[in-house]
Amino acid sequence: MPYYDIRFIKAATGRSNKARTYAYDEAELRQKLARDGDELVSFETAKETEASEAQLNYLRALGVRIAGPLTSPEASSLIDNAKTRQEPADAEMRATLHALRVEVNRFTSRRDAYHRIRQELVRRGPAELAPWYVYRVYRTNFDRAKGDGIRDWNHPEFIRIAGEIRKDEKLLRSLLNASETSASGFRWFGPFHAPNGDTYYGDSRSTAVHKYTIAALREAGLCPAGHVERVNAPILEKRPVAETRLDLERSSSHASLPPATASRTGCALPVLFAIGTIVGTYWLI
Repeated sequence: MPYYDIRFIKAATGRSNKARTYAYDEAELRQKLARDGDELVSFETAKETEASEAQLNYLRALGVRIAGPLTSPEASSLIDNAKTRQEPADAEMRATLHALRVEVNRFTSRRDAYHRIRQELVRRGPAELAPWYVYRVYRTNFDRAKGDGIRDWNHPEFIRIAGEIRKDEKLLRSLLNASETSASGFRWFGPFHAPNGDTYYGDSRSTAVHKYTIAALREAGLCPAGHVERVNAPILEKRPVAETRLDLERSSSHASLPPATASRTGCALPVLFAIGTIVGTYWLI
């Protein structure tokens, strides 16, 4: 999310003030000021901090070869991706981020994108957080045998269930608590057992808000009765990783990158960047 250096008239005092604040775009910036009755006089986008020499040296030490300038947040994402074997978010995830008006850098991983969405929707409040939570519970539990399911978190049933959550003090408190302690950014819920015997844990299925949400989704006929193991759980593929050069000149925008595709038949996933060669490693995507 970009930062803006702004000059505005404070409604409470009538005086001119300067500040640095963040917003998704100019429209949101004006909305933020309007909520307090302040008047925007002028603004400019704050210059992003360039990657430090220490960050660049660390990337080189990790084996990531780069071409082109990097901002400090981009370098941080690349370092984290290299250490945790993550890839930048694919085109589908980028489209979701854009629709939600959540800003990330071009190297943010899918894992971190889910946490970024959660953080931003918590900041905006329950009106946007609750429908997204209901949608993510649905995506973890819907019957994939019937197709790809609903892809709109503003579906009328999700909005209705979210409205009931917001009206109930106990459920709303449970939602906010779940948001603060989320392990996966609401990417999935409950344990997932990988083919290699490892177990990965998502967010809790035992909270009051999850119990209510899954019951409401089942009553609406949107999710089958009982927990369906591995439905929309993270995909773990056993696949080799080939060393490749990260060329920032060819990766200036993730919108132009091919989306990551998964196969349940054991085919390898496209790799945007990797370090070294590892065979027989399970990747969480």
